[in-house]
Amino acid sequence: MHIYVVNPIFSKVTTAEEAHILAKLLKFKATYWRQGQFRKIEKDWNRVLIKKGMFLTGFIPKIQRYCHSNGIPLELEGTPFVIPAVNREIVEIENIKIPGGLKLKSDQVEAIDNMVESLRGVIHHPTGSGKTVIFLSFISLFPESKTIIIVGTQELLYQTLDKAEEFFPGEIGMVGAGTVDFKRVTVATIQTLVNLTDQDLIDFGADIVIVDEAHHLSKFAPPFDRGKGGTYARVLSNILAPIRLGFTATLPYTEEAKMALEGYIGPVISVKRIDEVDRLAKIKVILRKLPITTTAKEAKSYPDVYKYGVTFNRRRHRMVLLEADELVSEGRTVLIFVTQVQHGNNILIMAQKTFPHLRIEYVHGQVAGKDRNQIKKDLNSGEIDVVIADAVWREGVDVPTLGAIINASGGKSEIMTIQTIGRGLRTVPGIKEDVILVDFFDPSHRYLIEHFGQRLCLYFDEGWM
Repeated sequence: MHIYVVNPIFSKVTTAEEAHILAKLLKFKATYWRQGQFRKIEKDWNRVLIKKGMFLTGFIPKIQRYCHSNGIPLELEGTPFVIPAVNREIVEIENIKIPGGLKLKSDQVEAIDNMVESLRGVIHHPTGSGKTVIFLSFISLFPESKTIIIVGTQELLYQTLDKAEEFFPGEIGMVGAGTVDFKRVTVATIQTLVNLTDQDLIDFGADIVIVDEAHHLSKFAPPFDRGKGGTYARVLSNILAPIRLGFTATLPYTEEAKMALEGYIGPVISVKRIDEVDRLAKIKVILRKLPITTTAKEAKSYPDVYKYGVTFNRRRHRMVLLEADELVSEGRTVLIFVTQVQHGNNILIMAQKTFPHLRIEYVHGQVAGKDRNQIKKDLNSGEIDVVIADAVWREGVDVPTLGAIINASGGKSEIMTIQTIGRGLRTVPGIKEDVILVDFFDPSHRYLIEHFGQRLCLYFDEGWM
């Protein structure tokens, strides 16, 4: 097989025979609905990821493994892009200077070693293990290179900007929150990048692209998608950086998302479990049983079950706040996670009436990014006791001193659960060595029981119970 590497995004084969071989490898099962005689029927089909001989360059390691195991000769040609030079002053990765006089931990050094060797791929490390330090340390190995760091929220934008400025003072640009200012190392929100022209991204000429919370890369872009395609895929299709790295605490679970992550970035090159990173806080799970709510028990649809069992369940709100009050009295700061804005409002109103001594704030999508960032700092410093937060704080928010997390919303998503827990995984010597996770079992309806069961299985799988 002869593969021509067109650029860091696309490669191609030229014969029908080679394309046929790759079509068997580069595919995943997709579904569609077809109207039958009486009802719609779900059908499976194989979605092939090679178009007119073109495929994503990130699949080359997969193709190499396949050809090797099947005795197929493979020749690579092309690579018209230039790999940036490494800083020769740093002989050993252990010697990379980290602001504050800190040193890289062994698992971080191992990850950077793999990154230097592979130059593209996914780092799957738990929340709290210092992924930001890992990729900023890696960037420091390439002092002349242009880098784009892609984040998904304004919280992560400001948080990453602060940390990056410590590493590279005066060299940090910002694209997001109404600002477009490219510099040598640019931190950018995906929402702003996708609204720039394709030529803007190409003209910047990035050598390195870092994708934080990379599991959000879950769709394809043209020519592998008939519509506009996924946001991350569209952006990454126009960033010609030869070094492409993604970071996540939770790998995607759908075949399409796994293939998209590998194609646009690369294979998983470093994996660590929570129990393999000894500096992370120990997790203590506390389970509470809620009384049966009749309106939720009699509900027929899941939206109604959630409405009466969670969003407007005053007994649930009170139990959540009682747990928070007790945890605060033990000297812990508390993060209460909700899914719906109305749910958070209901808890806040009850807290202000029934627990007026609690210093409590509510963070949601309508709160300005700078205000959310200040609330995060106040929670971390202990000036606030409790923060209620919706999905805007689901990922990547760094609150090292956080002492407890209350899952007020339930839910069954593994990614959501792990990301929620991750907010409290960082240790602070002398202040915090563990984190408490409070969850609620509601026996009111089978939906709530099943979702709790899935969360409970996750806790056992991770060794937290």
